[in-house]
Amino acid sequence: MGASVCVMSPVRGRLIRGGPSFLALAALPVVGSACPLMASSFYDVFLTINYQQTLTQPPQLVNYFASARWFAEQDQAEFVSVTLPSGGNFPMSVQIGSDVTWAYLPFPYPTQTAMTDVWTPGDYVFSISGGTLGTQTGTLNVGTVPLWTPTVPEVTNLLALEGANPGVENLIEFTGFPDTPGADFNLTFVTLSAPSSTSQLILNLAISNTDTSVTIPAGFLVPGANHEILVYYSSRKSIVNAGLAGATATVGWDRVVRATFTAGEEPSQARCNPADIAYDDGAPLPPIGVPGGVNNGVTEGDYNAFFSTFFDAGAICDIANDDGSPLPPFGDLTTNNGTTEADYNLFFAIYFDGC
Repeated sequence: MGASVCVMSPVRGRLIRGGPSFLALAALPVVGSACPLMASSFYDVFLTINYQQTLTQPPQLVNYFASARWFAEQDQAEFVSVTLPSGGNFPMSVQIGSDVTWAYLPFPYPTQTAMTDVWTPGDYVFSISGGTLGTQTGTLNVGTVPLWTPTVPEVTNLLALEGANPGVENLIEFTGFPDTPGADFNLTFVTLSAPSSTSQLILNLAISNTDTSVTIPAGFLVPGANHEILVYYSSRKSIVNAGLAGATATVGWDRVVRATFTAGEEPSQARCNPADIAYDDGAPLPPIGVPGGVNNGVTEGDYNAFFSTFFDAGAICDIANDDGSPLPPFGDLTTNNGTTEADYNLFFAIYFDGC
């Protein structure tokens, strides 16, 4: 990677449980070693080919999708637009968050020709105004040679994930792809969510394009729920200091497959209520512990297990959302920042009720 190239990507290698979805892998960037430490903003153009995979069919072409985006700190712009080399200036929808402002312009197309007739090679001029950065423009050049990898992403173990045990580790396996000639960098992005149960992400990962699997930790799948996997194969070119007060500009060519499966139910040694966290001898139940112990419901073993680890913020004690409501499978996942006073309160609210 040359000195002028900067890797802008979603959260790299990070696991998110209950984290909010943000424009589907359009999260605020992690910067590579060539990026400025505190880039004031970034903007990009992505040309995407979408596929759908089912349990009985390999990936099938769905559509083509072009988008332009701009991200910056809060209040840096009120109006954003992009002028395409094929002609026409398009205003972008500006959203102002608590600490970030972003603009997004999406267009779906039925064929590649329909997309590339509009989103042609040449200069894309982004214009901003009305904020602390004043009136400025930045130019992103999309080259004449498209850089889509010829490899179509595919979840190779989708059938094995159908009915997967939530209490053990599982893998999402896929094909990976070789470096694309002409691209500055190549990345694979993987997300996992359970949209039928919660709108929040379970996993959101950015990994090497040659990797062929990611791990779903034990306890992350929602028992009995439909889950959606997105695998992005992305080849990109990126330039730092591309106008707009030192913004980084990126053009990306993505292939994306969407696949779904239904997780299995809890193992047979399922807990009877949120306070049922341990076997009778105090050893943790799955997924933190291993199957095979004796569990007669809520007993002294649960009390001992809770108090031996609570003040160390042990994961076995994490039974409630921050508002005190039970975590799945006894309630819905809302906001959960690990073991807190809410877990203590819930445990003692139900411990003496038994199963």
